[in-house]
Amino acid sequence: MNQVQTQQVSHESMTGGVVPLNRMRPMVKEAGDQASNTVTITEQMVKIYAALVNDENPIHVDPETGRQSIFGTNIAHGMLVGSLFGPIIVNQLIGPGVLYRKQTLEFDAPVPIGEAVTATVTVQEAKHKPDKDVYVLQTECFLPSGQRVINGEAVIIALKEGLAKQEA
Repeated sequence: MNQVQTQQVSHESMTGGVVPLNRMRPMVKEAGDQASNTVTITEQMVKIYAALVNDENPIHVDPETGRQSIFGTNIAHGMLVGSLFGPIIVNQLIGPGVLYRKQTLEFDAPVPIGEAVTATVTVQEAKHKPDKDVYVLQTECFLPSGQRVINGEAVIIALKEGLAKQEA
């Protein structure tokens, strides 16, 4: 089993340039391979996400509503937290040029704004075919206490030749 070390990732560290399509080649992975990333969910992230998807639910964006709620504070949108898996798959585990085919998510617990969340992606199954690899991935998020907040499964296709058009 290969494990990629957990790392703190900022937007700046992920935007160092775009890889041309003809150079995108995913890495071959096997069952048990894993990568993680820890991100602190900030109020700014939640506000930007709320505006982007037009979800201004007060439990996410209104401090008074958060204080009066059963959670005692504002919580992050579940899909915002669920969006942490894609960058791990592309930037750490399999590589650029993959295609997301499916993602299931079960929201086990809320994520309070200001909390660090560790997202982990583990290869459960790898099917290697001549033209592509198909991966079934376990996707989970945890709070520092160890409490799981999201559990899911993704199916990813990695084309052996990447996503660039092939010349005839």
